[in-house]
Amino acid sequence: MILTEDVRDVKISGLKTRQMRVLVDSQTVKNLVSNYSKPQEACIRELCVNAYESHLLAGKENDPFDVHMPTKLEPWFSVVDYGIGMSESEIWDLYASIGSSSKRKNNDLIGAFGVGGLSPYAITNMFSIQSNYNGQKFSYICHLDTQGIPCLSEAPNNGLPTSEKNGFTVKFDVPAAEYYKFKEALKPALKYFKVKPNITGCEVSWDTDEVVAEGQGYKVYKNARVSNVIMGQIGYPIDKYTVGSSIPYKFNFDIEVPIGAVDINSSRETLQYTSKTIQAVIAATNVMMKDIDSKIDTWIAKEDCLWNQCLKSAEFTNLFGTKTRYPPYFTSAPTTLNVRTFTLYGYSFSMKKLKTIKDYTDHGGARFVIDDLPRGAITRCQEIKKLYGDVVLIQKADEALAKKQFGLIDKYLINASDLPRPTITRQSRGVSKSKIQTLHFSNSITKCWKDSDTPLEKNALYCNISQHKTTLNNKECSPLELNSILQFIGLYEKVPTVYGVKKGGVPEKT
Repeated sequence: MILTEDVRDVKISGLKTRQMRVLVDSQTVKNLVSNYSKPQEACIRELCVNAYESHLLAGKENDPFDVHMPTKLEPWFSVVDYGIGMSESEIWDLYASIGSSSKRKNNDLIGAFGVGGLSPYAITNMFSIQSNYNGQKFSYICHLDTQGIPCLSEAPNNGLPTSEKNGFTVKFDVPAAEYYKFKEALKPALKYFKVKPNITGCEVSWDTDEVVAEGQGYKVYKNARVSNVIMGQIGYPIDKYTVGSSIPYKFNFDIEVPIGAVDINSSRETLQYTSKTIQAVIAATNVMMKDIDSKIDTWIAKEDCLWNQCLKSAEFTNLFGTKTRYPPYFTSAPTTLNVRTFTLYGYSFSMKKLKTIKDYTDHGGARFVIDDLPRGAITRCQEIKKLYGDVVLIQKADEALAKKQFGLIDKYLINASDLPRPTITRQSRGVSKSKIQTLHFSNSITKCWKDSDTPLEKNALYCNISQHKTTLNNKECSPLELNSILQFIGLYEKVPTVYGVKKGGVPEKT
């Protein structure tokens, strides 16, 4: 990336002058790596950017490189690319110096600061590099010496012949406490990479936020927390208050700009809010808003019915702050239908506002019932919910509105009068002649009887029950005493079935 240079031509004559030098010591290295607010994410990002750009220079920008995440059995992090590799002299120039970069005259590459290759020092004191270059293998150890100054040491047997293709590898061990941090940093570091690398050591789901609108160089999100400038496949958060009121505040978005269009900090984490950066952000958002304005009517027209068109129009109006041109203008959601809903888990007697029809028809083939009966529609809906799952009951007066605004078709509609009548069983109060009470062997007076449909038996034992009192052979006895009697009988013969019967509960012939 071509950096913006603020050159000031100050002429001094007749005075002793000397250019300032940079002293490299342990504090210099600490100052460099401390610029990273998220060292794990920075390390992944910087090394993966180098790998991608190596592929780009080799014409392999659509081929993924490899990333290994640390695990208990393989406790290292590594990035392996299959690009152009590095010669021995390039390695000495770039890894034995600070601030050296070969990318400052090329806006096809994002690198420029000459410190990204040293980002592993934010995690470790030592890492290895290996380059396959034109039939030779070069291996080196990058480490901090006893004074904390970065050093580059050549590995034994360096420069041996190899049949491997060109490529470059960076590898270092990761402390166990850092495994989770690396895994958490992987997705945000590589979120905007168009070709994701091959990941080993952990499973990654590249889920994205829900996109409301998108076009060339931008995306508008429904629930994103921040807006970003995307440059060279890296996202830089936008401070909207610093940029000013010229950009949208009500929604968040990503806008893509060419490499070099904005100024960034050396940590590659934030923007530098120079006049160049602010003007570029405003220009990109203006292009985005013009494109949205030209396409918004087309997006609304793609909805399958007037109801969904109304909802989409209201969403865009509230989101973008401008009325859509789709006739008629809608500044809020259209009239909603009040319905009763029935599910396998119950139903609602209270009226509820119906959402889009897709919420029902896309999941389980719900049925919509038109209430054309003076009464009885609810009980019929309760019966058919066992067959269709969700059932929505719509008032007869709202049928035309449902078809027009919701796009309901006859496939999903049925009249309540066409539904089968449910079978209703009625029970009389009190104890039926066919229902008597049987004794439970429990010493709890209130829980020793329960209703039963068991037919009466001729050889059974019957007790009179009245107000929780049990009478056997005209003698009052408690359930506990009755249990004792039955246990005694059980010593000599089969225990008879015991029925407790209220007055009039047993026919005289039994």
